[in-house]
Amino acid sequence: MLGHPETERADPHEEDVGRVWRDSGKIYGGRKIKHAPGHEGIVMSRRRVNRIMKAGGMAGSYSRARYRPHPA
Repeated sequence: MLGHPETERADPHEEDVGRVWRDSGKIYGGRKIKHAPGHEGIVMSRRRVNRIMKAGGMAGSYSRARYRPHPA
């Protein structure tokens, strides 16, 4: 379905997700980001939040790869 109007439309809550993620110090994941705008009356599904985060290159601190030493 190339050229479908839904694929070209931007999500109106992209700014909200990005704002909450930046305000958290780039730590919050999808579940906390879903909950935070609820205080402002914005309701989104967790899948929608995760889709916006993935498209914007955002990730929670738990899912980021990092060095963890293991005793030998």
